[in-house]
Amino acid sequence: MKNLIFNAFGVNNDFVDTPNISEKTDNSKAIYLQNIFVSLKSAKITNPDDDVALVTNYSLPQDYEELFLENDIKIINITFDTYIMPASFPWALAFFKLCALKYVTELDEYENFLLLDADTITVRSLKDLWLESEYGIMLFNIDHNFSHKVRRSINEDYFRLYNESKNIQHYGGEFICGNKLHIKSFSDKCYSIYQRIIENNYDINKESGDEMIISIAAKNFPNLLDGGAYIDRYWTGKVYLVSTNYFYDPVAIWHLPGEKSTGIISVFKYLKKYGILPKNLPQILGLPKPKRSNFFMYVLKKLLLKNN
Repeated sequence: MKNLIFNAFGVNNDFVDTPNISEKTDNSKAIYLQNIFVSLKSAKITNPDDDVALVTNYSLPQDYEELFLENDIKIINITFDTYIMPASFPWALAFFKLCALKYVTELDEYENFLLLDADTITVRSLKDLWLESEYGIMLFNIDHNFSHKVRRSINEDYFRLYNESKNIQHYGGEFICGNKLHIKSFSDKCYSIYQRIIENNYDINKESGDEMIISIAAKNFPNLLDGGAYIDRYWTGKVYLVSTNYFYDPVAIWHLPGEKSTGIISVFKYLKKYGILPKNLPQILGLPKPKRSNFFMYVLKKLLLKNN
């Protein structure tokens, strides 16, 4: 059976502008399509035996459709007919991700699934990921503390929906992995939470996104695995929250939310021209050097302390 790596891209012109698509313009869509190309092409380069696909309700411009198909990126068109949130919710479009997840779990030709955000780059083989996915659903724990505003909001939403308090961990929406059995079960759990939201007349924080449903579904879910060995989230702009784990004990997938319209676009142009990932990828994407800048002074200090 095959493995499927996929992105989800939903469009609905009735929704307000969202953090994912800040402008209803062809240019903003082009930025996302270029990100998607990098995400899926990099996954295909590093995992040539796996299928990669864009799941979307959007009719791609002809030049992008041809680019995707020429690079073995499948296009799966579906209807955005579930996980429909109020149009005033800023993250309403992000819930399309769960609509896409629900759809792919019904595809017979795939045994293992990996949902990735568009602003990700896969730089290594996912062989170990597929082996580990046999043991459960894998998610990425953001590791926010109990009072972090997003995690606090998730816990507050849980109380609104179920009238009880739980300690909910915050899991990211950029990475969901599992075999058909586990991911179908997880998707069903997500859908039951969505139905609960409808029954509750959408009485949740209007700033909530797909990560709220994912995080609540993960609570008490059997065979939950931490995907942190395979992916990390790097903030490379004004907020500079990064790691050298791209080099040491390296993760296979880099999530780069701050590089959507900068570094990833540079990678897109390089990939389109040469068909390979650039060797200076960390520098392009704002990742730190793998050695401390004052390493010589560090060694000298160790020697001085040793001799004294």
